[in-house]
Amino acid sequence: MSEKEPVYSTYGDSPRYSQATEERILERVKSEAQEALSSMDIQFPVNNKHELLSAIAVDRPTHCHYYGRTLTLKELAGSLRDDDFPLRDAAQAAIAIAGACPMPSGSPEGAPDTRPV
Repeated sequence: MSEKEPVYSTYGDSPRYSQATEERILERVKSEAQEALSSMDIQFPVNNKHELLSAIAVDRPTHCHYYGRTLTLKELAGSLRDDDFPLRDAAQAAIAIAGACPMPSGSPEGAPDTRPV
């Protein structure tokens, strides 16, 4: 029996995921981000948020949702903090971007907690 993705409500709290569901979502976001960033002509290391956002030429939707809205790669990258930089390669950037996906129980191990407050 597979778990269904929850349906969000624009009113009220975000749904609670099982740990396994959160891990699957964050792995998808990380994979999407790494694939997208690797396909773009980004010169690493990226030293700040402005450089990263400027380098993301084509914004893409991700599997990260917040109150029923699909967050894009640029939105997640835009929520990174100054102390998340520099990003040395696409893999490190993807981990940071996945960590920006707001999850009820927190960020994946090793990723910065950059959820909206």
